[in-house]
Amino acid sequence: MVIHNEQGNVKEKLEQISNCGYELLGYFILSKETWWTEYFAPLEKLITKAQARYFDNLKVLEEVRQAQGELDMFKKNPERNSSVCFVIKKK
Repeated sequence: MVIHNEQGNVKEKLEQISNCGYELLGYFILSKETWWTEYFAPLEKLITKAQARYFDNLKVLEEVRQAQGELDMFKKNPERNSSVCFVIKKK
């Protein structure tokens, strides 16, 4: 199983994994740079394209507005977007 979570308190989360009867196979950090490259930069391009293409579609524009809000939050505080993935299995 893979668990994706915020990066904070990794040591505590590792203890919880063990206490819940799981074995840690490994984990990795998704840095703010990874989030930008793999998610937010492509999202920014899609937002620009959607705004131009669907300028008269209110439903699409609402989705674009929400995506823009997520992008704006990232740009305002990119450090909050570091996360961790744990790969675990039942003991």
